[in-house]
Amino acid sequence: MKESTLLRIAILVSLVGLCLIYAVAESIEINDTTIDKITSGETEESVKVAGKVVSVSRKGEATRLVLAETTEINAVVFSSDIEIAPGDSVEIAGKISEYNGEKEIIAERIIIK
Repeated sequence: MKESTLLRIAILVSLVGLCLIYAVAESIEINDTTIDKITSGETEESVKVAGKVVSVSRKGEATRLVLAETTEINAVVFSSDIEIAPGDSVEIAGKISEYNGEKEIIAERIIIK
């Protein structure tokens, strides 16, 4: 096969792949929820919740946030270089996990409002 033919096939396959990734990404939906519902929900469920940061503590590569709405929940971020302070309003998307018998959110994305 000629080089130009292989190049055209590679570009075509790449474009089709990008279109498929875009289509799949559009169909993935994370539901907004409240902290009250998280504490009684299932672990490993993807959630998105908004609240106010009550406290921030760092230990190595992990940052633990206490997030409050009507009740409180811990959120863990595996990054030590995020700039969040108590009083900040945030939106956190992540998975529900359980640690020491309590529910927490393992944050995958944080938006400071």
